[in-house]
Amino acid sequence: GLAERVSAVIVAEEHLPQGGLAAAVSSWRAETDAQFRLRRVGPPDALALGNLKREDLRRRLGYDAESIAEQCSKAWKTKR
Repeated sequence: GLAERVSAVIVAEEHLPQGGLAAAVSSWRAETDAQFRLRRVGPPDALALGNLKREDLRRRLGYDAESIAEQCSKAWKTKR
């Protein structure tokens, strides 16, 4: 299956960590004993104060396009 063919999965989401896609992938990984690395890129479980534009909020919390690309690059460079 898919779990045996990949070495890393990166989940980018605009959702809190609880109940999001990364949580579902993590549960699936545990049930299948899959060995791939899992990285989540998204907002933390915290309040974001201020009246920021969406792009500014993504950049501040580390889930803008540049941050996602950086996580992908790190995952590809890291061996299993």
